[in-house]
Amino acid sequence: MGTALPAKEESEGILMVSIPQKDDKGQLMITNVETDQDGIHFGYLDMTQENILDQAKKLVGMAYGWGDSNGDMDCSSTMNSIYRCFGILLPRNTSALAQTGTDVVSLENMTQEEKLEKIHEMKPGTLLVMKGHVVMYIGQQDGEDQILHNFTTCLAEDGVSTKEVYQCQITPLNLVTASGVQYLDAYATAISFPTE
Repeated sequence: MGTALPAKEESEGILMVSIPQKDDKGQLMITNVETDQDGIHFGYLDMTQENILDQAKKLVGMAYGWGDSNGDMDCSSTMNSIYRCFGILLPRNTSALAQTGTDVVSLENMTQEEKLEKIHEMKPGTLLVMKGHVVMYIGQQDGEDQILHNFTTCLAEDGVSTKEVYQCQITPLNLVTASGVQYLDAYATAISFPTE
């Protein structure tokens, strides 16, 4: 998602694109391949709230890979993939990410109620950053605030054991980490970008 490829030619619903590959000696070579146009967009998508959420939800179920190991994505590269579709390149780590965007709001030293109020003022598609993790606020479902994120573990519903996830999921905004910290307490920065 969000990858730009040069298009070579198009006919009858088939598109020829150039992709980088390794040859048998490990050297870079450019190969032209045919692909159907399903899921392909010419140029950047319009930066609308609906498009942001549509792109984000396409990643639900995608496997987690710390530092993008095994060809999978972690939390920050997941958000980067979504926003690249709109021409926005996000920094790789959460400390740099917390200083990006057109509307950056500090959530530090706020109560949970104050943080929720501030988050509700921002639109779905807003990124919420905590130390070492980033999530996307996607709005409410059945009156419950929801986030989309690619993560490893959380506290199980029994409140004692750990639940292993290792994939991109939609969860409640105030999930509890495996170490027992509520996400709402950990959110330090909210970041949003202008939409149409």
